[in-house]
Amino acid sequence: MPSVWQILSWILALVTVITVAPARAQEVTVFDVRKNLPMSDDEPVYRDFYINAGSNAGIKSGMIITVIRKRALYDPYQNNNPSDLSVPVGELKVIHVQKDMSVARLHRTFDRDNMPILEFNFILVGDRLDLGTAHFGGGEKSEKAKAPTKSAAAETPIMVPKKPQLAKPFESMEFASSKPVPGDEQAPVEMPVQN
Repeated sequence: MPSVWQILSWILALVTVITVAPARAQEVTVFDVRKNLPMSDDEPVYRDFYINAGSNAGIKSGMIITVIRKRALYDPYQNNNPSDLSVPVGELKVIHVQKDMSVARLHRTFDRDNMPILEFNFILVGDRLDLGTAHFGGGEKSEKAKAPTKSAAAETPIMVPKKPQLAKPFESMEFASSKPVPGDEQAPVEMPVQN
């Protein structure tokens, strides 16, 4: 007959498996990035981020969600991997939702002044979405937010910068004029002419 401690340990193991398994079943990530090809300089460039979760995960059109990148770190002095560093990259605004998939566009990227640096400071395939940070623009959390208005669900275009204008080349002061520099006088050299 099993003891009370064995029964409690089995119950604890069962509860752990039940609660942890669904949480690890699917991480909400960006699985594809696509952009349009503008035909003129005035045409905006749209970059769509495809997300592997949709209305089944509670995502709604107009939501703004923080994107996190996990970086594995290695400590060579202790010869171990302390843990993964979760670094916020930016925010995406959801523009289209289906049952198991959604599409979002870049809302903003975070400044690196007070955050850990990234090799690539833009959203990449494989970055994770933190659904706990989802809100509808006005700072309200998604549970308290009303249905998004037409302006909240509007697309945010990414504009292509105009062609840069070249700066005037730097002119060195010693070559700027043909006026001789005082104290730098040299006698002219005459070359003999050969016939």
